[in-house]
Amino acid sequence: MPTWKKRKKKTGIDSKAAKDLLMFSLLSFVPRNMIALEHRFHPPRRWRFDYAIPHPDYRIAVEFNGSVWTQGRHTRGQGYINDREKINQAQIDGWLVLELTSEMVKSGKAYEMIQQAIQSRKGGEE
Repeated sequence: MPTWKKRKKKTGIDSKAAKDLLMFSLLSFVPRNMIALEHRFHPPRRWRFDYAIPHPDYRIAVEFNGSVWTQGRHTRGQGYINDREKINQAQIDGWLVLELTSEMVKSGKAYEMIQQAIQSRKGGEE
């Protein structure tokens, strides 16, 4: 008789739901036509942001880092090093980059950070 491993029941929010919530958070502050998905910001390196508001008055990027507890690409050696190079270059180029996780989305911290980032770029007008 085969033995079956019981799968652990997933708790919390999955990556797709978290990404959807991130998009809704961005839409709370700017119109859809200002948000770019998979925005290429550094053509020679072909780097992309998950979400970006590339308008010159904003230049805000959102990077969603899922799988932080499962040894995903973002948390292992070379992947982590590559991500740091990408984020550092983006900041040198004038981007405000938010690196967000599922936990931040679920808790509402991501929404607050997006709000703060937009306010900081608009001079605190909102």
